[in-house]
Amino acid sequence: MPLLKLITVPAIWGASLLGALSLHHVTALDGPSVCGPWGCGAPTSALISLHTSWAVALWPLLGLAARHGSVSRVKRLSQAIMGLGIAGLLFIVLWQVFSWWPQQSEYMQGFLLQRCGFVIVTTTDWPFMQLLSGGSVLLLWQRWKNSSTPVHSDDALEAVSA
Repeated sequence: MPLLKLITVPAIWGASLLGALSLHHVTALDGPSVCGPWGCGAPTSALISLHTSWAVALWPLLGLAARHGSVSRVKRLSQAIMGLGIAGLLFIVLWQVFSWWPQQSEYMQGFLLQRCGFVIVTTTDWPFMQLLSGGSVLLLWQRWKNSSTPVHSDDALEAVSA
């Protein structure tokens, strides 16, 4: 059984990642792109494909950590992952405030929040949204798991010593 699991789980993960990357071929997703006074971003299908691919690539690792990690380690991991996501999103906002906003006319400066949202949605090089959402789900799942199962002695000892 472990050998079968060792083969099938990575194969399913790889097929899911390939499927997510292939979403850009789905014509039903080719709606209007993310646009504003500053121009338009990539096609919607490409954005969905890339954001989904990041989630498919990262979230199973979080699930693995949740399944095999202790309560306190999973809590610290989820907080660290959420912190990375928040820091990345904050970096994008500050980047727009200091690089985009000063160069714009007074009319365009009124679109700062929309511009930040535009850059967050179209920035697919970094998985900040996936880190924030994955860490949040991991933390919520861990809290739900702790409230529905009795505390094990190993977890209690680790919680007391932490």
